Amino acid sequence: MRSFSSLSKRSEISQRKLSRLLHTLENHRKPLILTHDNPDPDAISSAAALDYLLFHKMRIRAKIAYGGIIGRAENKAMMRYLKLKLSPLKAEDLERYSCVVLVDTQPRAGNNSLPGKKIARAVIDHHPLKGAAMAPFTDVRENYGATATILTEYLLAGKLDIASHLATALFYGIGSETEEMGREAQDVDVQAYFSLFPKVNMRLLSRIKNPKVPREFFAYITRAIQSSFTHGNVIICRLGRVNTPELIPQFADMLLTLERMSWSICIGRYGEEMLLSLRTTNIKGRAGILVQKLVGKRGRAGGHGMMAGGRIDCSGMKESECQKLEEHLIQRFLLLRKYRDTGELRPLLTLSKDEGRA
Repeated sequence: MRSFSSLSKRSEISQRKLSRLLHTLENHRKPLILTHDNPDPDAISSAAALDYLLFHKMRIRAKIAYGGIIGRAENKAMMRYLKLKLSPLKAEDLERYSCVVLVDTQPRAGNNSLPGKKIARAVIDHHPLKGAAMAPFTDVRENYGATATILTEYLLAGKLDIASHLATALFYGIGSETEEMGREAQDVDVQAYFSLFPKVNMRLLSRIKNPKVPREFFAYITRAIQSSFTHGNVIICRLGRVNTPELIPQFADMLLTLERMSWSICIGRYGEEMLLSLRTTNIKGRAGILVQKLVGKRGRAGGHGMMAGGRIDCSGMKESECQKLEEHLIQRFLLLRKYRDTGELRPLLTLSKDEGRA
């Protein structure tokens, strides 16, 4: 764990950052907090924490908005049980509110609905930096496992009493982003995680982690299993068209639990885009760099060492063209992983006749 002097220094940094953030927003009484599209628990909890902070420190009422949808059962349960207020972004929001604060995303990241000409007033994120002077206030900490950790430090630096519902949200946000401290978690994440623990509502947290799911989710599980293949220590899933984009990273995570697998890649289509999620158990995997090479100039991509995602516009493409693009991405991924023979893909399940009748 970190030394006392290191922890003290980090606390001072968060206090200075918090002071600068509040100063930057002091003349903006109606800010719009915008997450990345299809927000996950880290983004949702971070946005809720910033809203809580601005109200209790400056009596500012913000609106939290997002592009895309919130479709994953756990995320819906999180919002319902913890009474978190997020709304789909409307075009008029960008004019109605005095400024935009990006949380868990950045300008030019390619994963949010901030128009290219619109300048964010503040940016708070833990993903690799996309540019230099992105906003009057920027706090991007690439060495943090979750943006929720940064917001937790803000709340502690501001000496605010963290309400139970918010502590539960942040605890879940940090835990889900780091896979309960097992993926890219740093000492800062561990300390924030356990500082929140005494105020977590465990009953609600259990409901969030174990939500009821619709019947169609099991159909997607069947499809994912039937369309998954392995090659060496890689598992590949071609999920096809989905009704919620969050299924793609969800199955990338799930399939990585297969024994002997070190990498998983899941490809699917939502709307007019082809989406990719990449996961690895290798702490030096550089998944973010790998997916950027994989997508290239055809799309947008980003991520961390052990998890990453990308998207490619496939509007106007025929089904056969989409299939060929998927095959190309898979072959290129295997080549980037230094596999010389990229032709041998083994189905995840091969049932014998007896097993099929069981």
